[in-house]
Amino acid sequence: MTDMLGFTASALVITSVTMRSVAWLRVLALIGSMTFISYGIALTAWPIVATNLVTTVIHLHRLRAIAHSRVTGGV
Repeated sequence: MTDMLGFTASALVITSVTMRSVAWLRVLALIGSMTFISYGIALTAWPIVATNLVTTVIHLHRLRAIAHSRVTGGV
């Protein structure tokens, strides 16, 4: 079960980099990062958890900026 979580997280991150839309790239990478957090917790692999907590925050910040620019017309 733990391996499947890791493979799923990896597939999400790999798929994210194939996206043409930056927003979709961020969404899939965000889901992948959150899945890796679960994987890291299951393994008690704290470096995996820490790294993906940071990337989750970055993806959320960037998605918020994308959403804000769409609402304000790119300003």
